[in-house]
Amino acid sequence: MWYNERLGAQEWFYALPAGADERDTEGFPVVTLPHGLFAVAPCLDADLDGAADWMRTREELIAWAQASGRFRLYENGEGRPERYPMFHIVSPGRLIPEGVSIEDLYLPIEERE
Repeated sequence: MWYNERLGAQEWFYALPAGADERDTEGFPVVTLPHGLFAVAPCLDADLDGAADWMRTREELIAWAQASGRFRLYENGEGRPERYPMFHIVSPGRLIPEGVSIEDLYLPIEERE
């Protein structure tokens, strides 16, 4: 899942197995996501605290990238693939009803020139 900043919306994607038949996706479009580097950090599931920890973690990753001599934030632009922050719930499902829900936040970065 990622937050599409251009659309202002979350988008869900499901990985298809190799050789999957596009006709078996029940009408959902098949999308090839752009690849690249990501800075990653854990945070609370945004649903638990209105995304407060997610935003703090995102700001920490941005500050890290800005201070890095080797990496910088990836910037979407004309002729470049769109890449956005992604997130994935990593807590075991059995803990989520107890309010323990951690997600990994992936922030797109690239090497400096």
